[in-house]
Amino acid sequence: MGRLTDDMTRLVDEIAALHAERESFVQAVKGKVREMLAGFRKAHADRRAFVSNLRGAVAAMRAEFADDILGAHDAWFRSTPRQSSTPQSDAPSFKPKSRKR
Repeated sequence: MGRLTDDMTRLVDEIAALHAERESFVQAVKGKVREMLAGFRKAHADRRAFVSNLRGAVAAMRAEFADDILGAHDAWFRSTPRQSSTPQSDAPSFKPKSRKR
């Protein structure tokens, strides 16, 4: 065989080897992408569950806070059992300041 034939044979072998390496690389990347997508889906589901629980917890805290505010309002502006002879209308009323926009 001549030098040209040897070079062409070597070139064909290199092309085949590089093609196999590229195919292996592409399959590895596809596998990593599948793993990442599965991780993203799991993280999304976890985050959704957290937010769902967070909404309930915040709603409960807001309700508790509103009850506390009403209790404080009643303590400051309503008559107590010792002052039951005082009419309710004599108690100072709480009126929030109006906001101008």
